[in-house]
Amino acid sequence: MKKKMNRKVVLTGILMATMLMAGCGSKTANYMAVASSNAKFADSYYAAESAMTSDSYETTQEVFLNNASGSSTGSTTDLSDKSVSNQKLIKTVSMDVETKEFNELMTAIEEKAAELGGYIDRMESYNGSRYSGTVNTRSASLTVRIPQSKLSLFVGNVSELSNITRKSESVTNVTLNYIDVQSKKESLQVEQERLLELLSRAEYLDDIITLEERLSNIRYQIENMERQLRSFDDQVEYSTVNLTVQEVKELTPVVVIEETTWERIAKGFTSSMTSIGISFREFFVWFVVKLPYLVIWGIVIGVIVLVTKKSIKKKKAKEEAKKKQYEEQRAAYAAQMNGMNVANNNPANRQTVETAGTEEKK
Repeated sequence: MKKKMNRKVVLTGILMATMLMAGCGSKTANYMAVASSNAKFADSYYAAESAMTSDSYETTQEVFLNNASGSSTGSTTDLSDKSVSNQKLIKTVSMDVETKEFNELMTAIEEKAAELGGYIDRMESYNGSRYSGTVNTRSASLTVRIPQSKLSLFVGNVSELSNITRKSESVTNVTLNYIDVQSKKESLQVEQERLLELLSRAEYLDDIITLEERLSNIRYQIENMERQLRSFDDQVEYSTVNLTVQEVKELTPVVVIEETTWERIAKGFTSSMTSIGISFREFFVWFVVKLPYLVIWGIVIGVIVLVTKKSIKKKKAKEEAKKKQYEEQRAAYAAQMNGMNVANNNPANRQTVETAGTEEKK
C-alpha cells in the first residue's frame, strides 16, 4: 500500500512538472484525478522519470541560444560570421521617390523585384485624372517583398532610376522571440509524446477523456507556435520595402549647393517669371476649356439683365404717367377754384345777384 502511495506521489509530481513546462497549470486537478484512479500509470511515469529532467526547457533554450550565437560544445571555430548569419533580423525600408517617367519606373520596379526573386505584395495607383483643376500627376504606393540578401541591390536600382526624397531603414531583432517560441514548441511536443504513450495504456473512460482534452489543448498551442515561427521566417527571409512613387514635372533638388546673393536673386527672378508664365498658360487653358460654360452663363446673365432693365423701365413709365395725371388734375382743380374766387369778387355780378333777390321778394 505504501508503495502504491509513493507511486501516486511520483506520478502527481511528474504530471505537475509536465504542466509547468507547457505553461498550463489549470489541469493539475484533472491529472491528480487520473493518478488516483489508475495506479498503473505510475509504473509508466516512474520508468520514464529517469529520461525526463526538470531543466529540459532551460536546456532547449540554451541549445538554441548557442546555435543563434554560432557556438557549440567543443567547437573552436570563429564565431563572428555565424553570429551574424544566425540572427533573426527583420529589415524594413521606406522610400519616397519622384520621377518624370512614371510608367517606365513602375515597369522597372516590377521587373527588378521578379528578377531578384521577390514580388509585389500590395500596390495602389492613382492615375491623376480629376474632374477639374490643372494638375494632372500620377502616384503609386507599393509594398515590395525582396529576399534579404538582395535588398541592397533592389534599393540601389530604385535609387538609380528615380529621385529619392525620403528614405528610412529599420532592423528588428526577433532572435530571442524566435528561440522562446521554438523552445516552448519542442517542450510541448515532448509532453505530447508522453501523453500519447500514457493514453495508449489508459483503461478508464475518465482518464481517456482527460488526456484527450489535454492533448487537444497542446496541439492547438503547437499549431499557433508553428504559425508564429512561419511568420518570423517569412519576415526574416523577405525584407519589406514600402515605396511611394510620385510623378513630377521637375525633380526636387537633393544636394543643396551654397549660392551667392546674386545667384539667389537671379534664380528667384527666373523662378518668378517662370511661375507667371505658367500661370498665364494655365489660365488660358482653363479659359478655353471652360468657354462653353462661360458662354451659357453669359447668355443667362444677359437675359436676366435685359428682363430686369425692361421691368424697371416699365415701372418708371407707369410712375411718370401717374405723376403727370396727378399734376394735371391738381392744375385743373386749382384753375376751377381761381375762377370761382374771381366771380365772387366782381361788383357787376354782385349787383345782379342783389336785384334778382329783390324781385323775388316782390
